[in-house]
Amino acid sequence: MKIWTKLKDGLAVLSDKKKINVRLAEYPLLRILLFSFSFRLAFLGFVGLMIFLALFLPKIWRTTPPGFIPVYRASGLNLVQAWSLQRGALQALASGKTADALYGWQAALAHNPSNPDLIRGLLRTLRTDTGTNQHLEMSIQYSFWLLRLSATNLADVELVSQVFERYRLTDWVLGMLTPLNHRLSPSLEKAYLKALFNAGQIKEFASRWEAVNPSVIDAELRLYQAAYRAGWGTVNERFQGKESLDAALTNAEWRVVANRLSMAVGFQAGDVQRFAQSLRRLSEWGLDTPADHCNYWRLLSAFGRKADAMELAKAYRKPPGTGGEAIQLAETYAILGLADNAIDLLQRRTMEYAYDERIWMVWGDILIANQRWEAASRLAAQIRQTAAAQTTMVGYSHYLDGQAELGAGKPALAETDFQKAAAAEFKSPTVGLRIAEQISNLGHPRLAKEILLKLQKPLAENLDYWVLLVTVADRLRDAELRLAACATLYKLQPNAPNVKNNYAAALLTLRQQPAEAIKLTMELIAQVPDWAITKINHSQALLLNQRTRDAEAVLQTIDSSRLGSEESTSYYMAWFEVYLNLQQTEKARQAVARINRRFLFPCEIQWLDQALAKL
Repeated sequence: MKIWTKLKDGLAVLSDKKKINVRLAEYPLLRILLFSFSFRLAFLGFVGLMIFLALFLPKIWRTTPPGFIPVYRASGLNLVQAWSLQRGALQALASGKTADALYGWQAALAHNPSNPDLIRGLLRTLRTDTGTNQHLEMSIQYSFWLLRLSATNLADVELVSQVFERYRLTDWVLGMLTPLNHRLSPSLEKAYLKALFNAGQIKEFASRWEAVNPSVIDAELRLYQAAYRAGWGTVNERFQGKESLDAALTNAEWRVVANRLSMAVGFQAGDVQRFAQSLRRLSEWGLDTPADHCNYWRLLSAFGRKADAMELAKAYRKPPGTGGEAIQLAETYAILGLADNAIDLLQRRTMEYAYDERIWMVWGDILIANQRWEAASRLAAQIRQTAAAQTTMVGYSHYLDGQAELGAGKPALAETDFQKAAAAEFKSPTVGLRIAEQISNLGHPRLAKEILLKLQKPLAENLDYWVLLVTVADRLRDAELRLAACATLYKLQPNAPNVKNNYAAALLTLRQQPAEAIKLTMELIAQVPDWAITKINHSQALLLNQRTRDAEAVLQTIDSSRLGSEESTSYYMAWFEVYLNLQQTEKARQAVARINRRFLFPCEIQWLDQALAKL
């Protein structure tokens, strides 16, 4: 009852404004809120505005996918502005105003840079832009950014491949699609086939073509097939291929593709006239590229018209539209003996394509080949001062310094620079691989090994990496490293005779796995029976399997007068072991006298010394 009474008293107070006014005398804000409707409305509006601003202005809305690094956040204002600009870009595109649409997409991305839909809109616009290559760098940056955001979604890969194809970035298309070649959509399969052909990987194109689903083949790919037959087919196929290709040369729909393919055929067949005719047509339509002219000059030079090629190259004025074209122009100038033209071009154009590591290496190679040592040092310093090159090319800059010091006759300083190159971090594995190869060739295989071991993970499937590691291990006489590299290479290319032979030799050097060694050498005897080194290795494998007489019979079939120094050492090592096993001491001593220890690994020298101690 007491509770009910108190409740009634409280309600009575609430219903009496005078009593409330007295009770809230010390709380003016609450009193105004209760007695002034307009103030209450204004107060609630103010509170709502504060909440809205707290949600709208700070960058608290995550716009990147879960787990994505770095994390991007946007404010509500950013999102609204991006949406508005996106609408404007779509309207401009619908009106055919490509430039305005591109500006709209860029402005929208400035407010929300991690929105995949905005990037897709920009790339679709760039894909259809028929203008110059002024947006190339932006296209590349946003293409790779989209692939990162979407975790290489196949639909986005398809869009990016179309953008790359529009800018004729064939190598980039291949680099993107090759790791995915087991799960390509029909559209990407078509892009992959074209990229293989355009990159000159004709064997791969032919192999892929045999396995392609017929539903993928359209009119454009039939032209590629015709070009393949015209340049690489049998006599009858060449005639039929040229006939099909020629029929499309003036066809309004296919004339550009057909003339480009015709140039490829002309280059392959050494048909200067065919190449020149197609190049002339493309030039008349304003669709020729520096790469087309470079191939023409190379073709002229290869067929005894180098002077004509040089004159055309000197007179050429069209600037490169991509980093790849700048590289091809510079390399072609250098091949033609126009080093000054190549260096001048690179000095003017490299900063436009500073993100492309290849252009720096081409510039460095030309300077080294022409012994421009001071220029090489300046280039090394420029690389270290260029933001776009610093992250990937610092190691190369130290390598350049080393080459310059070596050229100036300062080998000690050169070695110090090569050590700096080896100690660098290689964010671009291809740059590291290139430096390792050059440093090894210059007599520093230990430094090359240091670089290569850093690159093992990113280049685990790269054949060139393992081939170079085998070479470096040979130069270091590191039998364990050579065996590891040869074993991996054998897994990647189990049917290649050279690879199989090197693996067998690596096992024999360490006298390991006799059964595997005999199997490999028997297969090699069947594959390449005329190779002397195969017979020598087979004899050593037989010896490892305690089959001395069989090894002796194999060695007797080898003409030692035709062997090189290293093969000769292996040959007499085998004979020494035969004579040792047969207890023919004098013949064993004669065989040892003809062994050049310079070609032996430390483990082989140790075994030889122990065997000699028994004589």
